[in-house]
Amino acid sequence: MQPSEANYRLPLIMVSELSRLELAVTHLLYRPAKRRSVAMVLGPEELPAGEWFAGREVAWRMGAVGFPSEQGHRAWIAGAVTAARTFNDISSSRRLILQVLPYTSELDAAVAAPNLPLRMGSNGTAGEWKIDVPENPGLVGALACERVIDGTGGLKKQKVIVGSVGPIAFVTASFQADDPNWDEVTDVAALQSKKIRSCLESEVPGGQD
Repeated sequence: MQPSEANYRLPLIMVSELSRLELAVTHLLYRPAKRRSVAMVLGPEELPAGEWFAGREVAWRMGAVGFPSEQGHRAWIAGAVTAARTFNDISSSRRLILQVLPYTSELDAAVAAPNLPLRMGSNGTAGEWKIDVPENPGLVGALACERVIDGTGGLKKQKVIVGSVGPIAFVTASFQADDPNWDEVTDVAALQSKKIRSCLESEVPGGQD
């Protein structure tokens, strides 16, 4: 399934849209859901080659900001919380943004994933979806997109992979002045997918310890 061209122009989930009140409400009233989502996002020590350090980490209620959708509304009613974490590479211009988004069903996550916001804080031109994500055994049914964005410090290349594992959708976005390496982006996405799967299995009685 490909997103329509109009989806690139929809309002985007951006940290700047999050009010202090929303962040406080999420932290105080939705603590278990927040802890669950934050635990699913990769940490800097889990990323492949590079000297990564974590930047800002935020979590907010699904459906609280961004464009509305039936899937997001159901997640909001269920009290689900999305979490995002940024990373920077000390030795280069590379930057990563990882986000996990819990939905109420596998179908909702699969339907929502292709329409997840892609610009994540920067203006850019719509990219082309690549149905054939570079081969990686850890990624099943994922979609990839590449874009050129006009951000702080000039033009940067962005490669994005979206997908879902069970009821959890995820976004892996790589930013770099030079063209990011697809293999690295898919490796990170595969690791993110694996961690989500491991977390879900640990929640099932008789799953991982």
